[in-house]
Amino acid sequence: MKALRVCPILILLATAIAPARAQQAAPQQGGIAVGPTLIEMDLHPGTTWQGRISVVAGSFRQPARFRLEVMDLAQAPDGAKQPVDVGLGARSAAGWIEVQPELTLAGGEKRDVPISLNCPLDAAGVYSAFIVVRLVPPQPESQVAAILVPTVAVEVLARVMSHGPMELSVESLEYAFPETRDTPVLVATIRNTGIWKSSVEGNILLYPEGGAFPERVRLPYRPDGRLYEIYPGQRVRFECPIGFRLPPGEYDARVRIDLGDRREARARFALQIGAADTWSGTAAPSAQEELGTELWLDDVLFEMTLMPGAARSFPIRVRNTSDRPLVLGTEVKDARIESDGSWTYSGAASDTVALRVTVAPDSMVLPARRTGTFRATVRLQRDAGNDTMLTKAVRVIGRARDAAASDGQQTIYDTGALIVVTPPERASAAVRIEELKLVRSLPTRNPGSALLTLCNGGGATGYIKGSMVLRRQSGQVFATLHIGREDWEPVMPHARRVYRMPLPLVDEGEFVVEAEINQRGTQQGSVRAMATFTSEESIPDGLR
Repeated sequence: MKALRVCPILILLATAIAPARAQQAAPQQGGIAVGPTLIEMDLHPGTTWQGRISVVAGSFRQPARFRLEVMDLAQAPDGAKQPVDVGLGARSAAGWIEVQPELTLAGGEKRDVPISLNCPLDAAGVYSAFIVVRLVPPQPESQVAAILVPTVAVEVLARVMSHGPMELSVESLEYAFPETRDTPVLVATIRNTGIWKSSVEGNILLYPEGGAFPERVRLPYRPDGRLYEIYPGQRVRFECPIGFRLPPGEYDARVRIDLGDRREARARFALQIGAADTWSGTAAPSAQEELGTELWLDDVLFEMTLMPGAARSFPIRVRNTSDRPLVLGTEVKDARIESDGSWTYSGAASDTVALRVTVAPDSMVLPARRTGTFRATVRLQRDAGNDTMLTKAVRVIGRARDAAASDGQQTIYDTGALIVVTPPERASAAVRIEELKLVRSLPTRNPGSALLTLCNGGGATGYIKGSMVLRRQSGQVFATLHIGREDWEPVMPHARRVYRMPLPLVDEGEFVVEAEINQRGTQQGSVRAMATFTSEESIPDGLR
């Protein structure tokens, strides 16, 4: 792939530096700046969008020529966006954009350049491109081979109104021990197979042989705390630090990525870890199996208080949203709540005798677009203690009824519900704010995100609602993240839950991030936290 090396170079003899937004640096000697550096628009098929970009020249001694070129957008393996020649990107809007090819500016001059974008009638989803502005050297480029020509790029992101979910596919998984790291990593290659730009948040569960509980490995975040994003048709490699060395052997690796609206992108790999002296491993997709996401449970958490010898029954309602019948079966598993509030079940069948769970019926055929019900019965044994929280999971596995194809290919649907039994004397929640943290990619940069960590020190699940707000000290609000906007959100007992709010670009001034959390059923009112920062970044006068 031929990629254009782009950075907002402000000095002719500069070496390569990291890209920065035009809002964060004014053009200097012999440089150039543009604004905005990102143009986003919502379109209907067949319509035309018109706008402009502002180009500001540095202090050139003579009038300077600048060339404007429309290019495709591509993503490098690490997720970085870069302009490439037209035809090398995916879902390109380059052919829709009209802009003048050249302009001449005197030193310090600003010029508004008109842009138009003509959306085709058959367009749907997200399309992207770059408008690249670069200096035309006064002498032939062959004579300035060692000079990095001042170049800036404006990203154009067009969202064409359409229906359709986000789609991500995990293409490969490998286990490696890079020389640059002290611990091994899992490397997951993820591709956006849909029509929308998609953020990436999820984890990898590694089930060892023997059916023990899995090790959980999180997909990484960007250095500024934001989620990585993958553009349609692009793929990104994620290095996921494990933090310890996995013993040699075979593992059932399951990748799950949150797509929102109760949907997940799922993949399953057979991971083989080599000998201890190499610490390398390869993974292959589990043979003849795909993971589907059209099987839902109405409720995934059932919490109750039981005295020894007592029992309780309740329905587990399942929905088949696919277009074909599913054969459903159930398994009762031991479960545990992780420190981050997530939960996992063991690979083997349940062996906890203090808490018994039965499910009836143990299987059913659920027609397409229909709802079915399993009934679970939970019984706490008479000799069980009454001072310990106990957990179980009911795993629901579905297979497409018509999946017995000649090639053996079948679609697997795998979901489950957590059952939590709390002792009577400890059946209360106590949710507090543990930390409100601002995350920066560099100490000199404004924070890119705010992380709110909640901790439940009680013995029962707490249900919360609240918000995070970014505002000026004077009161002007820039961004709001609603927590539990439609329904109360659970925070599991003795666990944490982290909420992540991306922060927008702001100009100079004093800013505050505030968090407010309300817990259902308490009389103590809300809990609050605050973090402040001073922005010293500014928008150049020519681009205001």
